Amino acid sequence: MNINLIGIWTIIVREVQRTLRMSIQSLIAPWISALLYITIFGQIIGSRVTFFNGKLSYLEFVFPGILTLNLIMACFTHSSFSIYYQRFSRHIEESLAAPLSNFELIAGFVIGAIFRGILLCLGIYAIAVAFGIANVSHFWQLLFYVLSIAILFALLGIVGGLWAEGWEQVTSFEVFIITPLTFLGGMFTSLDMISLRFQTVFKLNPFFYFIDGIRYSMIDVQESNPWTRFILVISLIIVIATWVGILFKRGYKLKT
Repeated sequence: MNINLIGIWTIIVREVQRTLRMSIQSLIAPWISALLYITIFGQIIGSRVTFFNGKLSYLEFVFPGILTLNLIMACFTHSSFSIYYQRFSRHIEESLAAPLSNFELIAGFVIGAIFRGILLCLGIYAIAVAFGIANVSHFWQLLFYVLSIAILFALLGIVGGLWAEGWEQVTSFEVFIITPLTFLGGMFTSLDMISLRFQTVFKLNPFFYFIDGIRYSMIDVQESNPWTRFILVISLIIVIATWVGILFKRGYKLKT
């Protein structure tokens, strides 16, 4: 199987340029938002709450959730807006006419979204360094979860961008699905802080495992089974990647 590396690289460069050209919206605004989260939870709430017998401050516990939320948002938003904009402006037809396979097109969009997600995370981590909460207990696991979550939500963003019929539908995923599930996935709370009957509900939320994987990688604290996290993430990537491949093969909302 010959892969058109030049074609993939061309798509990646286009996506990266879009991220840098819109840096205020795509990077600076989320960095400011993360800074506000860290400041509020560090100075107002964090000074009054500790976890695990005083071993961790509240800010140290919350920060992995903040990082995960921004990573998810960045990757999903980038690929969903990119796909929808090209459909809206009819530029997608040029990509479809190019000598590129569906795999190569998808890979270009996904890698472009990953670039934005990684760059955003590096900026947020730099803010964490300034606040003295930049912990990394398991580097390779952190790299695995960051890349896996980025790939998963870049793929989901493609699905969202294909499904959407208007700009408001593109943003509806973030407002009604991603943000609520992240907030209810242990971003601000541990399982010990909620009743036993609601712990089961938490464990049915896949975002709980995303956050817990990042949290374990950073502060060596986990509340879920590591194999359950790993299998869940890999399975979701395979399922969503297959779904995206089928949509592209059928030309779903791509060919009119």
